[in-house]
Amino acid sequence: MADRTPEQWRDKLSKDLRGRQADIARMESYYRGEHVLPWVPSEVRDAYLALLRMARTNLCRLVVDITAERLRATGIRFSGGVRGVDAWERHWQGNNLDLESRMVHESALKVRRGFVLVWPSDVKGAAPTITPEDPSQVIVEYEPGNRRVRRAGYKEFVDDVARKRYATLWTPEKVYNWSADWYGIRQISEPVWVGWDDAPAGIYSEADNPAGEVPLFEFLAKPALKGEPMGELDGGVTNVQDRINKGIADRLVTANFASFPQKWVTGLEIPQDENGQDVEPFKMAVNRLFMAEDPLVKFGEFSVADLTGYLASHDRDVRDMAVMTRIPATYLLGELGRVESGTGLTATETSLSEKCKERIDSLTETWEMALRLSLKLDNDERSTDTAMALAWKNTEHWSEAERADAATKLSTIGVPWRNVMEFLGYTDSEIEDMDNNRAEDAANGLLPTLTAVPAVPAA
Repeated sequence: MADRTPEQWRDKLSKDLRGRQADIARMESYYRGEHVLPWVPSEVRDAYLALLRMARTNLCRLVVDITAERLRATGIRFSGGVRGVDAWERHWQGNNLDLESRMVHESALKVRRGFVLVWPSDVKGAAPTITPEDPSQVIVEYEPGNRRVRRAGYKEFVDDVARKRYATLWTPEKVYNWSADWYGIRQISEPVWVGWDDAPAGIYSEADNPAGEVPLFEFLAKPALKGEPMGELDGGVTNVQDRINKGIADRLVTANFASFPQKWVTGLEIPQDENGQDVEPFKMAVNRLFMAEDPLVKFGEFSVADLTGYLASHDRDVRDMAVMTRIPATYLLGELGRVESGTGLTATETSLSEKCKERIDSLTETWEMALRLSLKLDNDERSTDTAMALAWKNTEHWSEAERADAATKLSTIGVPWRNVMEFLGYTDSEIEDMDNNRAEDAANGLLPTLTAVPAVPAA
């Protein structure tokens, strides 16, 4: 396949990137609770505006966050199950990825894609940098038919202060940089790109790529063979969110205008003022009574609006969202107290746990490729270890008592101590630190004597 010139790559990827930005902005707004206001007739929209804004109940953020909070990497494994504590501390924790990996995962769940850029550090002796990138600013192009081969990476962003638009193109061999004037909303034509050179910052219009491959990596929470990947807010979830908001808006309007019991009276002669205008015969207050001398006068009140149907409809809509997103309805409805035991809660979370494992499968491969490049740039021979894998925290929810009980039973049947600690969700660095502390305690006679574990008889 004939390759493109740098300018052709730039123009193609810039166009493709702009084609994604509307969907990214829409998903981002739903996550932040900035939903489209519920529909009402245009003639009353202004009068109901405050109620419509109050009706927006943001469940989309819960859908993303409940999944993202269970995606926690805990260590690196090399061939033979060897724990790479040094690699973990240098390349993962050295890049603050305990925190920043969460932003990558949330981005993939929220707007379909997350990205990191791996690049040599400017500080001598420091590990290569692994930095999250904004999905509205970057894009990766793959070899047709092989998503494991990245042909080009592209980043385009705007500097509001300098009023400039900047672009960077990575190919396996070269790095290209351009800049263009930016006119904000007045920009009506395509940018006029020129080479971007800033020697003090190490930026040149054309330079060799020290990585030898495209250093931009794309994370997909749910890849697809054809078409766009899917995030947690795809598949009709935002439509259900709109439906929930509409139901709440209707309930608020009804509560505001029809929940106060209206009074009625019959057989009463309405007094008039000196101009012949009817005068309200009673002043309503909690400390006033309605009285009439005529025995034919009757008082009464209309029943208040019944909101039970609105509440039941809201419950049903939220449960629909729970089914679609594979999240326990107890989380979305705020009814966790109804679960009577830890076992019952675990049963309701089975689908969520399995979904999180699927997301981990998708994310792991990309993290491993990014870490291999970081090791390669650090001249670490383990970069060629194809068996390298990322270890993750257990996605299942257990109470502390259940975890301790499970750990005790695993130890009883002979599971090694380190594996038990990994099962409990500790990172490799934490396990290493605990192991050193255990050795010190043992040397000081502070640990009980360990008895041999009896062999488990064959079934």
